Amino acid sequence: MREVIRQELQEGSRRKYKPLAGASHAKGIVLELIGMEAKQPNSGICKCARVQLVKNGKKVAAFVPNDGCLNLIEPNIQ
Repeated sequence: MREVIRQELQEGSRRKYKPLAGASHAKGIVLELIGMEAKQPNSGICKCARVQLVKNGKKVAAFVPNDGCLNLIEPNIQ
């Protein structure tokens, strides 16, 4: 029984996905502007941007703080 519990604990301790690799900020290229629905109990659509990070090429969703800031962001067209 102990072996089964120990094996479950080892499987649950996999490394988490960290696209920023411990950094607090990172540069990125805006691919598109999107709206994501907030989880409960909040409602409404959160303004987000799909961003590709410069340092490792991973794609993440970045939160845009205010509605007015959404007008300042231009997607990269290639």
